[in-house]
Amino acid sequence: MELMSEPNKHPTGVLTGTEPGLGPHLRALLRLFVVLGVVGGLFAVWRWNGDTRRPGRPEANVAALVKRQHGLVVESRSVQIPTGLPSASTGVFGYRDVFFLGRKGADAPRDVYWLSVRFTPAGVPLASRALVNLSRTPAIDEPTLLASGPYLAFVIPAGQQLGAVVVVDTRGDPPRDLAAKKPLRRLTNNLTNLQESGHWRGFSRHGLEPRKPVRKITLTWEAPGRLSVTARSGAQTLVATLDCRSSKLLRGATWLVHQPPMKGEKPLFNWLVDTVRRMPGVGPKKIEWMQVALYTMVDLFRRRARKVSKGASESVSEGGDTDAVAMAHDLHRPRAGSVKASNWPPEPLKPLLAKPPPNEGKWFAPPRSLIKMNPGAPVPVLETFIHPDPRRPFSAVGVLIWDPRQVELGFVAGTREPESSTGLRGWGRIPRDGNLGRVIAAFNGGFQTMHGEWGMKARGRLIREPMKWAATVATDRSGRLLFGTWERGDKKVPPELVSFRQNLAPLIEDDVVNPLKNQYWGLAVRSQRERIYIVRSGICFTKEGYGAYLWGKALSLETLTTAMKIARCQYGMQLDINRTNASLEWYRMVPRSKVTRDPPRRMKRGGRKSWGLVPGTKDWVFYAQSWLPGMYTRPFPRFIRRDWRDFFYLSLRQVLPGPSLRPVAPTPLKGEGAWSVSGLPQGKAPFPPRIATTFIRPDAGRPEAVVQLVKLDPRRLAYRATVASGSTPVVVRAVATLMFGAYSPPGLVVRGKTLVAPNPRVPALLVERGPAEDDAPRARLGTPASTPKDHLQLLVIGGGALGAAAPPAPASASSAVASAMASAPVSPGAASGPRRASGLGVDPSGMICYAVTAAGQNAGRLLSRALSMAGCAKGVRLPDRPGRGPLVLGPVNGRIRLLRGDGATPVVSGHVVGISWTKYAYSKRLLVGVAQRPQRVQFSISRKEQRRLYRQRMQRDKGAVTPR
Repeated sequence: MELMSEPNKHPTGVLTGTEPGLGPHLRALLRLFVVLGVVGGLFAVWRWNGDTRRPGRPEANVAALVKRQHGLVVESRSVQIPTGLPSASTGVFGYRDVFFLGRKGADAPRDVYWLSVRFTPAGVPLASRALVNLSRTPAIDEPTLLASGPYLAFVIPAGQQLGAVVVVDTRGDPPRDLAAKKPLRRLTNNLTNLQESGHWRGFSRHGLEPRKPVRKITLTWEAPGRLSVTARSGAQTLVATLDCRSSKLLRGATWLVHQPPMKGEKPLFNWLVDTVRRMPGVGPKKIEWMQVALYTMVDLFRRRARKVSKGASESVSEGGDTDAVAMAHDLHRPRAGSVKASNWPPEPLKPLLAKPPPNEGKWFAPPRSLIKMNPGAPVPVLETFIHPDPRRPFSAVGVLIWDPRQVELGFVAGTREPESSTGLRGWGRIPRDGNLGRVIAAFNGGFQTMHGEWGMKARGRLIREPMKWAATVATDRSGRLLFGTWERGDKKVPPELVSFRQNLAPLIEDDVVNPLKNQYWGLAVRSQRERIYIVRSGICFTKEGYGAYLWGKALSLETLTTAMKIARCQYGMQLDINRTNASLEWYRMVPRSKVTRDPPRRMKRGGRKSWGLVPGTKDWVFYAQSWLPGMYTRPFPRFIRRDWRDFFYLSLRQVLPGPSLRPVAPTPLKGEGAWSVSGLPQGKAPFPPRIATTFIRPDAGRPEAVVQLVKLDPRRLAYRATVASGSTPVVVRAVATLMFGAYSPPGLVVRGKTLVAPNPRVPALLVERGPAEDDAPRARLGTPASTPKDHLQLLVIGGGALGAAAPPAPASASSAVASAMASAPVSPGAASGPRRASGLGVDPSGMICYAVTAAGQNAGRLLSRALSMAGCAKGVRLPDRPGRGPLVLGPVNGRIRLLRGDGATPVVSGHVVGISWTKYAYSKRLLVGVAQRPQRVQFSISRKEQRRLYRQRMQRDKGAVTPR
């Protein structure tokens, strides 16, 4: 009998025997696959709801996907997939660009978004990434968009009119710009693109802004990368074409301004700080506290190194040997022969130290090689230094003041900062126009938008809407310098404000420090006890009405405010801080034709002095110098390039008397071509002069032909019309008088009252004032019908062609003038004397030019040449008349004679226009709306940055949804 053998035991304890077949394994795997399929299906149902999984409806699927993942309300009809759906299933890299209009709430404005989505051939989204807001206009509703391949175009409205047309190229930065960058700069640029858009390549942006009000915009893609724009302006149809590939406006340059893609290059240190700040888990608050710790240690080291004693008296005694600021030029002394300006220079500043360094608080004049000056005028800018902190004698503040009567403040918005809320981007550089040669200096602007959503407007372009209660510096249509607190509750900007910049709350207002009791001056400074001593800058409005820029090292808010009080500031605001952000640079721009040496091919990037060809031009050369030792000069010069942040610049106004004319006669006469203000009535404020005269002989072949020239500043003049009846008219505050008599021009309007009806199509001299009561008058040449409806015509003088052989005929006298002439006594000199030919023009600075010469066959040609030499390319000719000509300077008793043979002023009967002086302020306090001020105003970082930090914190904790 055969015994059954027991199974062998494996050493590990597992029974071994006959191996099972393949069937049980397959059944086990099948059960596992079934379980995984069920779990996967349940997960898909949980992960993708029905709204996002509808085949054949990709637009509705995208709208539902964006709603669920990002909380945006999207209309499916606005979703555009320009490249279409894939024909087969795509891999992990098969993402398609999707564009749509989304809003954060049912009533919120729409923005233009870009999202990358991976689709199935049926239009079902499988995954999405990199949601980018392309418009970022929280207060403006974009009505439409039009996509074509990698290009997207949309319209940003401005009320009922066109604000701008934006074209986005999702292929990335222009290849030409990338090729010009060094490898390290290309890497930093791509990393920034990845942070901002989720794409390594990023995107580029074109802007089209209208030069005139237009309506009914139509966009059409003629070809890939070629956009056609059609608009209506009144009854006129305007057409433009933009070629995105070549970045050129092929047509339509007469009514559209093209803004090509431009970013502006960040300094490497600034890029590193901003990149780390935007990393998850970092944020601006930690960066600020790192700076607090660093600068506190630096301040302690400086104080120990200087051996500053604890007692104030001992520290004051060491103030004399400080090396804080050393001015490398002499004290200011008025130049001989220049017109004296009232209250200029101002009184020296009173030092705070008991034993101050030599010349502290005394005004210095920059060397002539640094700045451009008006001929015959005093120095437009002055500088000095002060020590606001007795405990830190090494902490000094440089103070630069400018006279608004000669200097105008310009505003430049950076290509990245401030971040736009209206769709309009900054140009990032000083305008390359005819006033480039008048630039004096440039200095830094305010904080970035992430540190506060303060508004800015530059040259009529609103970049970011204003914030209530923010400190504001501005300029209006008249070029005035304005300082004040924005007290309007709405976001509307008064039309008379051409430019403004806001930053934080006011530091000082009417001798009150921190009048709004604001506690936010940066994330690291929450109270007065938390003082951080760093490089700070500020701008203020002095009690004399001058503008001032302050810069210093090792300053706190308290010491910066003390410096403003020493500088006699009645209103002050803080600008940017930190050594890499705050600086001032002198500039001198000259035509290349006046430079004997060839400028260097590459701009110098270090040091304190540099020169070269102005970027973006071929005809201008710049000379630059850093203002004070210790200012950050990498890269240098900064403001002549295209900058990514906003900044200010100072430019010289054109004031009388002006540069001398170059005589063309072989032997010039004494004083020929030199403008003079001596003996002329200028009013109670003689600077800048209201009137200046000279004479010139414009024809070298006729040295006996003399043309007398007069220039008048229309901003500081008033006009009043009378009808003379045989007696000498009396003009109050007389500067000049236009005594037409029976030889009235073919058009005369004074302060809106028509004396002689002008032909609407006849050229005329126009002096107009804007709708605001304090708008400065402006002079120009044009037709009487071209005056805007909301402007007042202060003076309209019609005439004929300037170079015509025959002068225009005098206008027929009105009934009032005819009766006055009939009843006037006959005067022997009223119609006697040589006949005079005269003409009027306007130079590029807006000054009225008057020319008079002896009447004759070539009188028109002489007047045209003389006015052209005075800067007036065009003009109008007045009727010839006997005597001295219609314009009489000063009192009408004939004290001032224009030409040889002129006698006393004849008694006239007819139209007389009195020109008198009036007050005009070049600077004043800003009043944009008086409101009840709160007891306290608390600013903070921007709402965008708050949402970003909140989103990071929630994702780090429990993945909560970000509030919208």
